[in-house]
Amino acid sequence: MHVDFVFLADAATVRPDGRIDATAIGTFTEEAETFPTKLLRFAVVTRIEFDKDDHDPGTLHVVVVSPDGAILTEQTSMIEVPPVVIPPPKVTRTRTRVLNFFHVPLPSPGYYECRVSLNDARYEESPHFEVKRSHVLAVE
Repeated sequence: MHVDFVFLADAATVRPDGRIDATAIGTFTEEAETFPTKLLRFAVVTRIEFDKDDHDPGTLHVVVVSPDGAILTEQTSMIEVPPVVIPPPKVTRTRTRVLNFFHVPLPSPGYYECRVSLNDARYEESPHFEVKRSHVLAVE
């Protein structure tokens, strides 16, 4: 089994048939006037692809890391292997998992990484988001 893809979204759910409903997909930038602050919510969406010989469940782990390398929050999810269909379909067996994060602390401006691993093997193309300090203009 391996991670097929990972992306960020403002919100996401997985339908019973495995299709994904997601809004505002992709890397994003948050702005805050002061720090520390919190990111109200976002989702990490992953699809796991299984080989024909996979039978044991996998462990998906997502860690949100601050610009200075500190772990801010993390989630783990067990991924069950889909049943084998006989005769084998032409479509690869997959599972999609949405991990929603709420009220994530943002200690400072910078790039925040979402490190994804499956069975302790890190997915190299981890998504990230940027946090900037917003500049408020004084109105006279």
